[in-house]
Formats: sequence, C-alpha cells, structure tokens
Amino acid sequence: MTKINIVYLHNGFQFEDEVIRKHNEIGWLGREPLPLEVLCQLQDTRNIDESKYEFNVIHNLTGSVPEDAINIFPIDFQSFPISYESAGEKFVLSDFGKLIDEKISECVNFNLPNTVFLIYTSTEPYFFDANMYFVKLSSQYPQVKFILSGSGETEDYFGNYNKHLIHSKNVSKIHKLWYLDRVHYITSILSKNTHVNLHQTEPPEGLDDYKDIKNKFLLTMRNCRSHRLLISFYIEYMGNKLEDVTYSRNYSMSPSFIEKIYKDPSTKEEFPYHVYLMTTAMHDLLKKEKLTEKEITGITKVLYSRPHIIDLQDLNDRGVPGPWLYETGHIALIPGGEPYGIDYVDEKQMFPMYFKKPFITVGCKGLYEQLARLDFKTFGKYWDITFNEQDTLKARVQGFFNTISEIRKLPENEFIKLMENLKNDVNHNYKNITTGKFRRVSNDDFFKEVVNACS
Repeated sequence: MTKINIVYLHNGFQFEDEVIRKHNEIGWLGREPLPLEVLCQLQDTRNIDESKYEFNVIHNLTGSVPEDAINIFPIDFQSFPISYESAGEKFVLSDFGKLIDEKISECVNFNLPNTVFLIYTSTEPYFFDANMYFVKLSSQYPQVKFILSGSGETEDYFGNYNKHLIHSKNVSKIHKLWYLDRVHYITSILSKNTHVNLHQTEPPEGLDDYKDIKNKFLLTMRNCRSHRLLISFYIEYMGNKLEDVTYSRNYSMSPSFIEKIYKDPSTKEEFPYHVYLMTTAMHDLLKKEKLTEKEITGITKVLYSRPHIIDLQDLNDRGVPGPWLYETGHIALIPGGEPYGIDYVDEKQMFPMYFKKPFITVGCKGLYEQLARLDFKTFGKYWDITFNEQDTLKARVQGFFNTISEIRKLPENEFIKLMENLKNDVNHNYKNITTGKFRRVSNDDFFKEVVNACS
C-alpha cells in the first residue's frame, strides 16, 4: 500500500484565505476553487482502492506529516497563465506565476521527504505556456518532483516541451479528466446550476414554440472556435442544412451584431475577446487545414451572416442548459472544447449524459478513447465515430458531418428503432455521471501514474 499525504500550507490551499478571496474576485483562481481531495472525492471510499492507497490530508502545515509517504502539494492554476514564453528559452512569469513561485519556495523549505508538486488545471486542458519555467524549477529543486496535469492538453505551440522540458527527469506530465470530477461535484453533489440546470423543464419566457419542437439533432455553440466555425459551414450550407436541427451559434462578424456588443456597456469589455475568437478560428483554419476555395467562401459567409440565437441574452450569458433545450432534439451534436491537442473532455460531453441523450462529439483527437476508458458509452456500435481518429481537424469535422448525413438517410421507422435500441447505453451514461461511478477508475489510473513517477 502507498501512503499519500495531500499537504496544504493553509486551509485547503497553498494560499491564505484572504489571497484566495481576492484572487477569486479577479478571476485568477477561476470558479469554485476546490481542494484536491474534494475535487477527487477521496473521502468517499467508493472512489479509491483502499488496498492500494492510504490518503492523509494535512492543512496548515507546521512541518509534521505522517512518515513513509509521498507528500503532494497541489496547486490548481485553472485556466490562468503561469508564464508567458516564446520560441527559444525565454519566459516571463505572470503575476499569478510569481505567487506560485513564492509558494513553491516556501513549501520546499519544509524539506519534507518525497515532496511532489502537482501543478494542474481542473478547468482546462494543459497549456504549454510554462515549459521553460518548469525547466528552471526542475534545475532549481532537483530533489523534488513536479507533476503537470490538465484534462488532456493543447498544442505545444513553440515546441519547448519536446525541445527542453522532456529532458527534466524530475518533471512528469500526467493527465486526468478533472473537468468531469469538477462538474459532477458541483452538479450532482452540491446541486448547483453552475454548469447544467436540471430543473428548468420549461423554456424561458418568449420561447414557448420550443415546447413542441422535436428535431433529430440538437447543436448549440456559445462562442467561436476553429472546429465550430467549420461545423457551422457544413450544417448551415450542406445536406439537409437546418431543417432537422435545433441550432444555435452565438458568434458573428455581422456589423449589426458586432455594433450591439460594443455599444452595450454590459458586453463592451467582451468585444475584443469575441472578435479574437472569430479571427483566430479563421486564421487557424486557413493556416492548418487544406481548404478548398468553396469552403473558404462558405466559411466566410457563415462568419458574416447573422447569428442563430435561442436563449442566450448576451456574451455574458454562459448558456447553462436545461432539460427543455435537450428535449428539442433526439441526438446531441457536441463540438468539444478544443479543436487541436489531444484527450480534452469537458462539460460539453457531460450535458447529454445528464439529460439522457445520445451524442456525437468532435474536436481534438482522443475524445472517445478517454470517455470509453472511464466506462462511458460512446455509441460507436450505432454509428461511425472513427472520424475522430483522423489527423486533421478538417477530416474529423467532415467525418462528423458524414455520420450525421448517414443518420439522416434512415427512414423514420428505422430512426425510431435506433433511438429505442440505444436507450440502455444512454441510461448507463446517466448512471455513471450522476453517481460518480467513473471516479474510481479515474482516481486509480491517475494516482498509479503519480506513484510510478515518484519511484
């Protein structure tokens, strides 16, 4: 059995309560900062293999910890940059990064044996924006281990991980689907409506028409990313277009839409980010994908056409879905959180599970493999999902649309039969996500890798 101490300088965090409060206000610590043992629900013995691990949690460290254990200092940086690096070996710490650096130094000074820093993001994939900083830490503190983690990872834009950080023997990269842990805890344990509203069965005021809608598909997109922009082109201009889809996209370069954003005091500050997402999405498609002239023209038309808005009030509306929305479609079409990178699963794949809907998802590679690893059904025995194994985003989105097109070809009686046949898998996912049954496998896999990295 391996003993693991989860160690905090203060009450549940490495930061003082006042620092937590202030940084939460300005967004550095994101939404709902959670201690590691709460995020993983380690106090519930159903979520851990007690024959393999014994966990102890130490708050307000004074220097005394249970002996013969791995001492993990968790730091959840969520989606906020620790440093800004460029090609080569240059980097500059962010203000938040400077605070983290101070805390790491303070923790190291306790000279605990088997000290490990788990530097992770529970809300995003791992971003490769602090490689050179971790190279520095690795050299500065060769006696300790550093574990970097996220819900999958994005692209290593400058290549500094493979050029430099991978050679640091005391640094490991171990991912976990933290977002599933987070959303399950907030939704199913705390019963908060942060991510999904399980009780909003009726459409909001002014949307009574949606009470009687039942399309084959549901596709909603809050903001623009490369894969969502490409999906918009396929779904709006090809095949059956929008005739059998409950559809929304809250992005557009339409002058009237843009004007409304920057003239509204409540959304004016969102304007630059909104435009940045659209321009970056188009830039990435042009740079990374082999688009035809027809596709470029069509994507541009989508970008400058009016948005399709169902219930979102403005850019500040996070779009928390309710059962009423998911009842308007039989199959949920889910663009993932990231178009590039690997293995990133977030709350978007969880929505249809909570609302007992089958889904087809597309985004970075590895989505389906990660879900299947935690015993979620991915519906590959009912339709083709191999498209997400393709190396290019364009090929993945084309395959996604081809799968939709094949389902559209089914006669009505066969489609009804299909929906009936997959109910067991839908109910399985609902049970897996609402009970948190997936946690045991997720925790076991993660801490097994942590122990191996520390040996």
